[in-house]
Amino acid sequence: MFKAYIKEALPESMTVRLFDGMKSVQVSEKPSGPSDQVEKEQFLVFMAALTKGYAEEKSDIIMRMISKAYRTVKGSQILEFAEDLVGSLVHVLKYRKELKGWSLQNTRDPAAGIKALASQLVSELKLA
Repeated sequence: MFKAYIKEALPESMTVRLFDGMKSVQVSEKPSGPSDQVEKEQFLVFMAALTKGYAEEKSDIIMRMISKAYRTVKGSQILEFAEDLVGSLVHVLKYRKELKGWSLQNTRDPAAGIKALASQLVSELKLA
């Protein structure tokens, strides 16, 4: 239902990441079983942490969007997330008709352009 609601506003890969991030939020002390639904409280906690939370809360949410086993992630997973994020930004701007003065289609290879920008964004990360 979430994908149907979002439709073309976001790429499917980011829609899945957002949904998985929301599902991963625990709102009660007892662990919940696997579910295909997001409770209202999960959505509220997810959005509050992502938009208004402290850096630690935001990083926890982003880690959940990068990997389901969010305690440790690989550099390749971070790069893949950065590529999805850059691609989603371009997609949203194009969808809202706010992508002015620049076109990804004018690049030789749009996918390579997104990968190059994402690689540049994560290039300063140090290995833990």
